[in-house]
Amino acid sequence: MNFQPPISYGNSEFGALTVLRGLILKIQDPKKWKTLMKLEAHNEIRKTLPLWRENTINVVDIILRDYDLADVFTAEEAHTVNNGFFHVMYFCNVECTPDQKITTH
Repeated sequence: MNFQPPISYGNSEFGALTVLRGLILKIQDPKKWKTLMKLEAHNEIRKTLPLWRENTINVVDIILRDYDLADVFTAEEAHTVNNGFFHVMYFCNVECTPDQKITTH
């Protein structure tokens, strides 16, 4: 697979590249990708938060539009990797104990 350089370069590109690394599992290791997709990403809750729109602009759009990968990955997959896994895992590593539920403020 050949990745084209992005059309524009912005401060948020590092976030997009981090998510892209997660998305590449879909191509490089489909078995791990299927396991990853079984994890709870809390997308339905996150869609109601302002962070969802921010991540759409600063991460998902960069991957799908600027990197021209809309034919490889979906917006839902990019949001799941970004909002769900990275943010939930970070939040739980910092603030959760295993018996806590994640709630929105």
